[in-house]
Amino acid sequence: MRRDTNARDSSGCAAAAPAFTSSLPEAIHVSDYVLHESELEIVDGKREEIKAQPNTSLVILNFKLPLFTPILWQQAGSLRLCADGGINRLYDELPGMFPGEDPDDVRRRFVPHIIKGDLDSARPQVLAYYKQLGAEIVDMSKDQDTTDLHKCINRILLDTGHGSSITPSPIPASPSSLPEPTAVPQTSSTTTTTNTNTTTTTTNTSTNANANTNGAEPTIITPTPSSSSPPNSTPDPPSSPPVPQLQETSSTTPVPRPEPPALPLPDQPQPKALLPAMVVRPDHRVIVVGSLGGRMDHEFGNVNVLHRFRHVSIVLLSEDCQLFLLPAGWRHVITPHPQWEGPHCGLIPVGEPSHGTTTSGLKWNLSNTPMRFGGLVSTSNLVVAPSVVVESDVDLVWTCAVTYPPPTKY
Repeated sequence: MRRDTNARDSSGCAAAAPAFTSSLPEAIHVSDYVLHESELEIVDGKREEIKAQPNTSLVILNFKLPLFTPILWQQAGSLRLCADGGINRLYDELPGMFPGEDPDDVRRRFVPHIIKGDLDSARPQVLAYYKQLGAEIVDMSKDQDTTDLHKCINRILLDTGHGSSITPSPIPASPSSLPEPTAVPQTSSTTTTTNTNTTTTTTNTSTNANANTNGAEPTIITPTPSSSSPPNSTPDPPSSPPVPQLQETSSTTPVPRPEPPALPLPDQPQPKALLPAMVVRPDHRVIVVGSLGGRMDHEFGNVNVLHRFRHVSIVLLSEDCQLFLLPAGWRHVITPHPQWEGPHCGLIPVGEPSHGTTTSGLKWNLSNTPMRFGGLVSTSNLVVAPSVVVESDVDLVWTCAVTYPPPTKY
């Protein structure tokens, strides 16, 4: 279902503008990564080079790769990983995106830093090929409790200074069982953090000076209430122990890659109730291709990774669709690419119902509207404004259509 019963009045006219919560901080999502060479300027008869973004990583999964994969590859200035059978896709499909060129020449230009997973899908001869070219191969076959994408995200967090592992989302409990808050330093200035996908602005941002790098259970930080905290908010209890970081079996010398930038942010996931007073990792973005289409259980597994790593900016991307998570506790301002994205879109609560979601910028807006599976969910909606604003009491999955024209060259 796509139409909100509160979106129009009895006369059929559009309802009044929705009321948003003024106290929530904004998370601004801008799809400013390049998807087509026509976006690049031509200077002196030559098209400009695609710039590597030091805060962007790329993960390739084992499904059909979009034609703009080489462009995303060049923009991924941090890490480039193949999750298990994704290396087969890189080997088989990349040469076809460069017709007229020698396939081995193409493959030698696109060598991932890391091939990681349980390695039950990667062909041995393909692994040997890229190992010879310097790719690091990480065998995680002992870990059958997490997906290959999960394993790759954990590695990105390690290599970019975010910590060693991820804890599952906290399980709500009664207020009487909540822990005593831990005092943390407060800053009085307003902090604006920007990356190429998300800009998050918060006031009285809390920081944790003790990095959790050994896989131990993270400390739950309860910041002092600030003007950006929602009224009557109650912190969630401590999460269960983190997923153990298993011993990696690695071979060969890894492909050289840039040093990660210094990160001033806390290095453990934050409970939902703390998000309005915390920065939600706007410093690094992970783009995942080969993540949509094919087996439905794989797609659900990828969506589950979004929720398990809800503090990380992860974009699932195909030639048809873009999908990412909107964590609760923020006013999300989404600016789709005017040429390649939309108008079809959706807002989907996965795992728990929303008791109230409010939007603007959609053809069928929501006004504190409940959504749940088995009831109303906002699918087949349309973007009708330059930006879409979303507030919800639960995490939502945002999905938007991608319309991609054939490339002329790379």
